[in-house]
Amino acid sequence: MDHAIRGMNMDLTSLAKKHEKTLRMNDFYKVALEGATYKDQLRGIPFLQAYTACFFNATLFDKAGVSYPPTDWADKTWTWEKMIETAKKLTRDVNGDGRIDEYGVVETRDIFELAWGWGGDMFPKESYISGPPTKVALDDQKNYKALVTALQNKADLTYKHKVSPTPAQLQVIEQMGPVLKTGKVGMVMSGDWAIWQPLPKNFKWGIAAVPYSHPERKVCLYTDPMEISSKTKHPEEVWEFVQYLVSDEVQKIFGQRTGRIVSRPSLRGMYIDHISPYVVNTKEQLDQVLDGAFTYAQEDAEHTIFGFYKLQSIWNAEIDPLWLGKKSAKEVVDTMIPKLNSAIKENLESLRKK
Repeated sequence: MDHAIRGMNMDLTSLAKKHEKTLRMNDFYKVALEGATYKDQLRGIPFLQAYTACFFNATLFDKAGVSYPPTDWADKTWTWEKMIETAKKLTRDVNGDGRIDEYGVVETRDIFELAWGWGGDMFPKESYISGPPTKVALDDQKNYKALVTALQNKADLTYKHKVSPTPAQLQVIEQMGPVLKTGKVGMVMSGDWAIWQPLPKNFKWGIAAVPYSHPERKVCLYTDPMEISSKTKHPEEVWEFVQYLVSDEVQKIFGQRTGRIVSRPSLRGMYIDHISPYVVNTKEQLDQVLDGAFTYAQEDAEHTIFGFYKLQSIWNAEIDPLWLGKKSAKEVVDTMIPKLNSAIKENLESLRKK
């Protein structure tokens, strides 16, 4: 979005339409194309993405005698409350020293994703397609309530339910490696990098739906699009190269070598074949969990909200007292809103000056 608003990337709409048959535009995830579109102009071609889900250590579930979470995103029995109940069974003091050694869950999603999960949004809808935003959308009570509820629920995992580590405890765990792979955490709400290979062979792994939290919930899709500089002196050659990169030939090679899910739905079976030997899910369950991950997805605000990083740095600083158990969600959100709006004004002013 920053590139599009600043005129840094080419409008690829006419090129994509001209080469629609060979490019097979209908064989990209719709949500990924929407995330690369600005004012009805296609500004990038999806190349690769990560998806959001609940990733879990199946070995810890087996030890605790707990059933695996479902892969069906429409399963309303898999609620946030049910997830907490499950996390409590996974949270253990293994050696009897009075300290928790294994935690039930870690929620890693950014705060805008948490707002999405509870049916709200931090930004006006138009900001995602024709930005930049002129203010945050938290004067809308639906959005405000969603964000406050989501943030407080995450904080309560640590300080009320005691199924998630404090920031200091999490830092200790992270020194051992990626959180889920350490064997110290049962579930992680995250992008699929939680189980990027290599996976430790002393544990079994699984993928499940994110707990049902709201009828209008969304999760994040993180798409890497191929853009073309608006200042290129060789647009035809660059376009030819982009078409090559998103071709079946290269997408297959990239998917096979990395184990990542590529941007063409027709090749999803390749990812399922690759990941299935490493997880407890059947291939049918993997297809189901992926179907939900894309059905309920919205493109990452990092890619679609102008001036995102400046805003993120503000909410990261303002949210710390909540994660440390020193303030409530409502207190930090109320303090955060005017600072975010001030930063948005600065972003707009920087555009006017240029």
